[in-house]
Amino acid sequence: MANYGTGTFDLTGVILPVTAAADTNSTTTFNLIGLLDTFNIYSAAGSSVTVNNNVDVANTLNLYTNGGSLTLASSVGALGATTVNINGGSFTIASSLISAQLLSNTVLSFGSSGGTAVFGSASSGLLNLSLVSVFGPIQNFVAATDKLDDPALNFTNVTGYTISAVSGQAGVQQIVVNANNGGSFTFDVTGAGLTNGTYSTTNGPLYLVSDGTGGTIIEAACFLTGTAISTPHGEVAVESLKIGDLVLTDTGEAVPVRWIGTRRVSPRFADPVRSQPIRIAAGALGDGLPRRDLLISPDHALLVDHVLVNAGAMVNGSDITREAMSEIFTYYHVEVDAHELILAEGVSAETFIDHVGRMAFDNWAEHEAIFGDTPEKPEMGYARVKSARQLPMALRRRLGIAAAA
Repeated sequence: MANYGTGTFDLTGVILPVTAAADTNSTTTFNLIGLLDTFNIYSAAGSSVTVNNNVDVANTLNLYTNGGSLTLASSVGALGATTVNINGGSFTIASSLISAQLLSNTVLSFGSSGGTAVFGSASSGLLNLSLVSVFGPIQNFVAATDKLDDPALNFTNVTGYTISAVSGQAGVQQIVVNANNGGSFTFDVTGAGLTNGTYSTTNGPLYLVSDGTGGTIIEAACFLTGTAISTPHGEVAVESLKIGDLVLTDTGEAVPVRWIGTRRVSPRFADPVRSQPIRIAAGALGDGLPRRDLLISPDHALLVDHVLVNAGAMVNGSDITREAMSEIFTYYHVEVDAHELILAEGVSAETFIDHVGRMAFDNWAEHEAIFGDTPEKPEMGYARVKSARQLPMALRRRLGIAAAA
């Protein structure tokens, strides 16, 4: 593998594989020039990579976002076999490639670290964007960490969305976002396990929010009111924390709170599987942790046996359970300068990772007013488990989760 810093580089080969990676925090453009080649392109944390396919001959193209941003900007002809692997960071497909139907051999897949896929631009004029006609189902989509953005579909016109099973394709669901101006955003996903139905922008298993130019499907992960967070001066209820207060990381470092997101949830409208808090009883994780019962959202990750595990993946029906809520409740999420582990009821819990997910919070406008646009930050290097089936067997046994879960 060859590493490249900031600059523009021509990658050339004839029936030979070419592997190139952009250095951390670099701004790099790769022009692909070759015949029947295999190109493997990587974007590292903090890097910004642009890829141009400059030859009208089918190449095999494998793109990997590993914490950076990567844009497939142009192609003079139809792309050959193309795979896009989003594992942290973001991937953008140029509007011209979508409208010219040049992506029919493309497979887009999300990894365990999640990320964002952006389809076109606000000025593309793609009022009715259907990814179904562009490429196949998006693989391994998990709404908690994976985001799909249609910048051309103005959120002010969006009225809701539908989720339905795709006939003849096991495990594939189709999601259609509708707008009152006739616009729509249609795509198929696998691995989501969403509840089929028709929903408004404020209920159901997905969150639809504005990204300033279009619509984004997201879900935030949070602490419930009353959760005790460790600070240099003792434990403080999460709702009492303020911007600038110091909290302790799991290594004992005191770091300032950058922002605190809040989100009120109504059990009357929200999908219970995706919104009901997870109650982790005192001592359920071993070594007396958590010190008291810990209630967090299903997609908030805790560090357990050196793995970031979403709380919903640990439900065992005994000392880790879903908490039925009868009244409106509030989630909080703490953001610091980096993606860190802070202590919630003594347990190492992730801080907010500032991808487009912050827009699901009720007070997102506050963040925008204080900070404006900010770049994405890299996630910590831990493996992430989003569902029970991904749990290592040893951890599954320790948590008392049945093998069939």
